Amino acid sequence: MERHNRLAAELSAAMNSFDVSWSAVLHVAEAAAAVSVAWFVLLGLLAYRTKAGFVAAAPAGQELGAETPALAHLLANRWECGEEAAEATFMDMAARGYIAIERVGPEPEQAVCTVKNPWPADLTPYERTVMNRIQQVTVGSSTPLPALAHGSPQAAELWLRSFRAEVIAHARELGLSRSRISTLTRIGLVSLALLPGGVTAVVAAKSFGHPAFALIGLILYGLLASSVGRLRGERDTAAGREAASRWLGMREYLRLHPSFAELPPAAVTMWQRYLAYAAALGVARQVLRVLELGPGDDHKAWSAYGGTWRRVQVRYRLRPSWGWAPSRAFVTGFGWLGWAALMIFMTRQWFFVGWVVTLAVAITSMACGLGATYVGCGLLDWLAPRYLDGLVLRVRERKRFNPFAKRHAPWRSRTYLALDAGSGDTATAWVMAPELRYSPSEGELARVQVGRCFGQVRRYEIMQRSWEWRRPATTEAEKQQSTPPFQLGHDTPSRF
Repeated sequence: MERHNRLAAELSAAMNSFDVSWSAVLHVAEAAAAVSVAWFVLLGLLAYRTKAGFVAAAPAGQELGAETPALAHLLANRWECGEEAAEATFMDMAARGYIAIERVGPEPEQAVCTVKNPWPADLTPYERTVMNRIQQVTVGSSTPLPALAHGSPQAAELWLRSFRAEVIAHARELGLSRSRISTLTRIGLVSLALLPGGVTAVVAAKSFGHPAFALIGLILYGLLASSVGRLRGERDTAAGREAASRWLGMREYLRLHPSFAELPPAAVTMWQRYLAYAAALGVARQVLRVLELGPGDDHKAWSAYGGTWRRVQVRYRLRPSWGWAPSRAFVTGFGWLGWAALMIFMTRQWFFVGWVVTLAVAITSMACGLGATYVGCGLLDWLAPRYLDGLVLRVRERKRFNPFAKRHAPWRSRTYLALDAGSGDTATAWVMAPELRYSPSEGELARVQVGRCFGQVRRYEIMQRSWEWRRPATTEAEKQQSTPPFQLGHDTPSRF
């Protein structure tokens, strides 16, 4: 018993020796904030100074340079290598006769590739990576083009990361690119982060009255040093800027010929390397849509809704109320209003205390504002929803897990529907109502009723299946009755 009392007394004395008052906390916070702001200002200036500069396009010309399509993509894309470089490399090897692409159906996707010369001596390392991918998926003598896609996003990301590293290594070898931050500069920045970390450690130990609080400075140093890793990527060189200007001029030349955007991969037999460079420079959109060598991106999709192929950016809203039904908005809104009324009722006897009045007014105002917003948005979704026609681009289910039961909770999962209405290059991912989660399919034309504020799809009507509007008309009657997707209305006032 005496031992416990002695330990309690020692612990109480140690706690009394610490100064954990608000003034000490504010003193340490001010010091940490000051040195952190100075650090991030320095890091921001360095990031601005080392980013790839603007390159003016040379006059439009048709002369192909010595760089491969992957390098042309890297230079024209501000020294960022995307999956388009891999697809352009595939087309370039087909143009050089190492691969043969044969069309076997009316659709651009209905084509197969056959390896003619698997391992020529003049292949670069990243071209060998693409060839190795073709060999892996080849069964028999030929491979359908859709089979080139990887089975999982993780495997595709690893493959693309290896391909990207080999392209960058080749660009550095030719003097067309260099690392954004050198190793010596990176070491200097990590070492310089000791200064704000040390200042924070000294201030914390002195303000709280114990050396153990110097760990706050160590934690701050770790955070600042890890931020140096954000400065990664490539930047321009003199030779790279000259080559990039040439390729930007080449892209302008290719854009003068709109037919490149609609050419299928099998057209490489006619256009040769021009089609490969058109894919590398983002002009051959049909080729990029058909070929999928990189990881599938839920945030990007190709759409022909509107008459021409274009890449659409899919936006997923992250706010918790996205996808709510109007009924849930009403319940939540009236709950907040009831909380505000309860707060007023509970604090009515202490209104003569200044700080109680200030706190009650702040909480009540926030609760009333949230309640009125939820109720108003719920009424708007219920009485004046939007009616949209468009092409279904993405149907994705985002599952949530119950950490207590350690299993999937299906009632908490969400099904997102990205619909291209043809009004721009962006598409919002709406949330399907639970009873409609299995209704949509990618590639079909649909009409939806969606809330304006919370974005829940409450009605879903299929206008044309994917195989119906994609199937070419064969008879004269079908040609007269068929309606292509780009002739449908984008926003209709119909009420189903």
